[in-house]
Amino acid sequence: MNGPTLGLIQTHNRRNLWEGLAWISAMIFTFVIAWTNIGPAIAWISCAALLCSLALAWPSCRPFSFHRGTIPSFWYVTYLVTILWPAFYVYSENDGPYRRVFLFAVESVIITVPIGWGLASRVLSFRLSEVEDFFCAPLIAPQVTQRFSKAFVRFFVFALVMTLLYLWEVKAVPLFYLIANPGDAFAAAVLREESFKLLNSPFLYIYSVLRAVLYPYLIMVSIGAYLVTRRAKWLWRSIIVLIAGVLYAALTIAKGPVAIIFLMVAFFFYYYKHGHLSRRAMATFFVIILLFPVLVATWAYVGTNLDLGQIGDVLQAIGDRLFHIPAEMVYGYFEFFPAQMGHLHGASIGMLSALLQMKHVDTPNVVGQFLYPNGIESITANAAFIGDLNADFGMGGVLIGSVLAGFIMQALHIWVIRRRKTVTTMAVYAFLTVTFLFLHSTALPQILASNGAILIFLIAWFFENQSSVIAERSRSPINLENAL
Repeated sequence: MNGPTLGLIQTHNRRNLWEGLAWISAMIFTFVIAWTNIGPAIAWISCAALLCSLALAWPSCRPFSFHRGTIPSFWYVTYLVTILWPAFYVYSENDGPYRRVFLFAVESVIITVPIGWGLASRVLSFRLSEVEDFFCAPLIAPQVTQRFSKAFVRFFVFALVMTLLYLWEVKAVPLFYLIANPGDAFAAAVLREESFKLLNSPFLYIYSVLRAVLYPYLIMVSIGAYLVTRRAKWLWRSIIVLIAGVLYAALTIAKGPVAIIFLMVAFFFYYYKHGHLSRRAMATFFVIILLFPVLVATWAYVGTNLDLGQIGDVLQAIGDRLFHIPAEMVYGYFEFFPAQMGHLHGASIGMLSALLQMKHVDTPNVVGQFLYPNGIESITANAAFIGDLNADFGMGGVLIGSVLAGFIMQALHIWVIRRRKTVTTMAVYAFLTVTFLFLHSTALPQILASNGAILIFLIAWFFENQSSVIAERSRSPINLENAL
């Protein structure tokens, strides 16, 4: 047995060992947290559900294979951390008649979504080895052509024009107001709502797509073009579009959009580096991703009178927002539907309600007003996708809709990794990885429409089409050793 072959075997065995330890740790943690907050019966049932989930997921996905992380695997791990495990705390904190159905729905997802993965894998004849092929494949180089460059410039000019139009339409920019008025959190929150959600503009959807889809994609594509070509013009373009995209995302002082941009860039580098990022790179991205949310929260609620205790409170609030509130919001939906309002039968889905001539119900707003009666009128209480499924169709909708969500997630994952490994393909993959993470706080139709899971393919198709037949479909690899 030669040296390279032996090295591959050792690497494979080491990955299997860490993956197995991760599964065991997840089982133990689930058992302990369920027993501590609820009791032994739920602890054993939860572990059995997790074990069943492992068996269902195994042919399609390796959730704890961190050097081969995919769209489904990253969704799975983050679901455990942000929804399933905090759900045990939420269960123990509430004593109403809704907590049992809430916990059943939350735990059912780790069964039903992998069923959806399995169905998609069977229908599309997917083999798990295709993931390894995608990660190990070299990047196709001859794609950043003159036509590709012109396509990028056209999109960027369009984005700049719409950014200027947005600034012209908005009466008061929340970011500028907050900078001038530190500590005035309530007024800044009202301006945030007025500057986007309540903005009376025919271009509101375009403004949303610009923030959620186009700028992040242009940033990743320009960075990728520089890594491929090492040309100074692409370095400057990536810097300029990054500044423009981050500033635009920051204008409303919403904490998520800026963090999302850097999270997508982090995943782009992760896939570019074949699933390997140095500890320094991961730490850097971690700090950058959290930087804007921490700054906004500190400036809005504390102002200039800072001390270490207040900064600690801000970090704790952000941690609570990430690892407790998502599960709490899901419980709110189960508490509200159908006790306070009957099932909507699709009325929460804008296009479906319009098609069926039903009155559209803004579920995040009505649930938000129920949970926070003293909050602002336009309050939004987003919840994981099962919240809206329950609001529309009850538990049957949760079970069937979760299978559908898993099917769509896996189908898109398969479609992307079977494409040529280009800069545009990796940008789409990184985009979808982050977008599907927002199933923890957003309805499935919104993920597909407003958040751009479908639109991104049209944009990518345009870029691929403009890259001038990718140099007669050449598959010449490039050297990636010095990418970072």
